[in-house]
Amino acid sequence: MAQATKGRGAQLGGRPNPQWLAWGRGLNPLWVRSCISLGHSEVSSLIQREEWDDLANYIEEHWVELTHSHRESLVSALNAMPAALWKSNARFAAAHEYANFIPARGAARPTRYQHAPGAEEGLLDTLARLTSQSAGARMVGRFDDAVAAAEEALRVLRQSPAAATQAIRPVLPDLRLQWAISLQLGGRLSEAVRAYERAYDEAIRHDNTRIAVEAAGTIAFDFAILGMPTQAREWLARVPVYVHDGSDTVHEMAALAAALLATHELDLDEAGRILADTPAVSSETWAMRFFAESSVESIRGSNETFATTLFALRAAHPAALSASGLNDILLRIAAAEAALQTNEPARADIVFADLAARASTLPPGVLEPLRAWRAIADDDLSAAFVIASGPLSEGTASPGVAAELRAVLAVVHLRHDQRDDAVAQYVACRKIVSDERLFDVLHRVAPDDLDRLEQLSGQPIPPAARAALASSPPRVRRPRRTAARLTPREIIVLRHLVQGRSRAEIAHAENLSQNTIKTQTTSIYRKLNVTNRDGVVRAVMASPGLLR
Repeated sequence: MAQATKGRGAQLGGRPNPQWLAWGRGLNPLWVRSCISLGHSEVSSLIQREEWDDLANYIEEHWVELTHSHRESLVSALNAMPAALWKSNARFAAAHEYANFIPARGAARPTRYQHAPGAEEGLLDTLARLTSQSAGARMVGRFDDAVAAAEEALRVLRQSPAAATQAIRPVLPDLRLQWAISLQLGGRLSEAVRAYERAYDEAIRHDNTRIAVEAAGTIAFDFAILGMPTQAREWLARVPVYVHDGSDTVHEMAALAAALLATHELDLDEAGRILADTPAVSSETWAMRFFAESSVESIRGSNETFATTLFALRAAHPAALSASGLNDILLRIAAAEAALQTNEPARADIVFADLAARASTLPPGVLEPLRAWRAIADDDLSAAFVIASGPLSEGTASPGVAAELRAVLAVVHLRHDQRDDAVAQYVACRKIVSDERLFDVLHRVAPDDLDRLEQLSGQPIPPAARAALASSPPRVRRPRRTAARLTPREIIVLRHLVQGRSRAEIAHAENLSQNTIKTQTTSIYRKLNVTNRDGVVRAVMASPGLLR
């Protein structure tokens, strides 16, 4: 687990201080530029005079500054230095091998990960080769290949002798960050978080502030989309202060995480401000940025241009980059959120069918809240009950997912006039919402349902949530769609199913073929939006009238 080392991003008013987003805002820009150019001019002068011993001493003395703010100069120095000199210094040797695999500044260069190892590979050669394969694959949308290479690099590192690992410690944060990015873009978020945590630990240990900033910010983003806002805020508070000239990609993920957290709190103005103040400087975060922006617009109800914007965004990037992995997941979730707000059921059917087809690639708990709220919008209470009950009964839901599903169940029970159950689910939801500041969950509940839940429970909405709801535009409601009805024959089969009878037993009792019973059972599953007998039982528990 990562160390609890914190930067200066202290908490203010329940939200991480966005001081780290300023990138030196308030500092004299001429001072920043002169600081950046100073290292370059000194190094260039020593290289031109071929004063190699002085250059080595300068690098040793200013190692931290060079790796943080003057990486172009460091790369130039290491490449110009005679091989005998850098080979005699373990730190120089490790840095020299990896120097051309890390970006000095700005967006990633296409040639950045080219590597031609010698006949015999050392540990760093092997890791650099696997890193180049992983990064190269993900840049063209081959995310499975990128993940495989990253996992192989992690395996090699785990199996390496301690002495070999120790010799390359200074560059491990850079390497680990690249593996973590591949895991993340491959959609392996839980593994990516662990990889980012290791990168953060080693970056802190080796005083590599840049890597620590990017790792902590990305962990915060991943926790935010996984429905774990407390952990996201904790990691934002760990982001160290790091000043650069604004061309670096390092702060973007922290900004996107902060925008998502502000959206959860229904502070849409703050979320919009963060996004507006954060330049889009990375070539690999476009889908994540769109997801954050569309989350704000979805709550605002500004979905008129969503389809056009999404089409343009996909057209601007190679198709492979949005066909799989995290990009595909986030774009489809954003489309589902937008579909929930429209009055176009046919479009929603297509979006949710596409999302369901990729259910196996989604992070745990992502799909169920969307499907459950859609069932509520369609007034299909039995389907909503079935969908929401599964993850809660398994105990696997994150706080964000649990709050959403308990809100769904509260609405289902309320509309069935099952007051005690409705109150129990509302109270549990209310606690999570208050503890995690997930005010957007309550924003999904129709105002009349929310008012009645407050009255029945005697527990008003937390004041902060009430203020946020009052300042947010009401969520657009789709006209309810009548749920599918079972035929008389299907009701008879349903009664058999809830009594636990097999298909053969039902066929014998009704004097029908097993194929006929199979067809009717399949129709029942489809209409109730379930996939097995347990789902049928839950649907009947939610709507006993199905048996009549």
